[in-house]
Amino acid sequence: MQLNAATTPLPAHAALPKPHPHASSAKHHPRHARHKTRHHSIHKHTTRLHPKAPHQQLEVAAVSAASALAPSSPGLMSTLGEHMVQFVHNTISSLRYTAYKLGGTHFDSSNGIYIVDCSDYVDHLLQVANPSAYLSLVNSSGSEKPTSEHYYHFFTGLTYKPRHYWNKVENVNQLQPGDILVFRNKKNSHTGVSGHVMVVMNKPTRTQNAFLVRVTDSASSGHSQDTRLPHTSGIGIGTMQIKVNPDTGQPSAYAWKLGSPFEKHVNFAMARPIGY
Repeated sequence: MQLNAATTPLPAHAALPKPHPHASSAKHHPRHARHKTRHHSIHKHTTRLHPKAPHQQLEVAAVSAASALAPSSPGLMSTLGEHMVQFVHNTISSLRYTAYKLGGTHFDSSNGIYIVDCSDYVDHLLQVANPSAYLSLVNSSGSEKPTSEHYYHFFTGLTYKPRHYWNKVENVNQLQPGDILVFRNKKNSHTGVSGHVMVVMNKPTRTQNAFLVRVTDSASSGHSQDTRLPHTSGIGIGTMQIKVNPDTGQPSAYAWKLGSPFEKHVNFAMARPIGY
């Protein structure tokens, strides 16, 4: 599917990497990004932000305003979580070009260019905002570039007793800005994708039967109220829904966008990077 892009040209020194000559394309799942452990290539959806586009200016302004008003009280947001969220806002506000790419690791912050998948994006955020927590994850997983599978198994292995640099989060209403949320599809899932990892940006808001959760991720499509343009991919901030078990408060399903069907064939894990 051909996607629209803004007309802002990239400078010569910011040339993008050429695709592999033998790469083939495949359809993205409409609700979330394919995990990089899948061994087939995908078609890249791209996002170029026009510096003069009014709606983009409004979106960036809204993100910047939210960042400026973010509470810093220890009871509402940890210092490390605030640092993570602020770094995300700064990254999105300076964004010029982004695309989701399976296994992508192209980070060019000086030119605002990011060509990454979900786990590479979260790896990058965590490495900058809390390098000690990232190193703990790397050492535990045995991978220098942890994937959503590594995040999931690491989080599910955490106990309720605080571990160095990480706390386990069990209930959705306990999530705080800067926490990391990951889901893995069950074997009987019809989606054909393996999982997704993202960073929580705001305290979840409860609705009748679910929570609205503002997240940042790299995906093949955006969420609701998203900083990404329609039909584009890459890094951004948007709102999704998470349904919980009414007895335990634990996540049981998600909707990629508000009003879209809930995907129930998934397992969730959540954790909070901390400073000791």
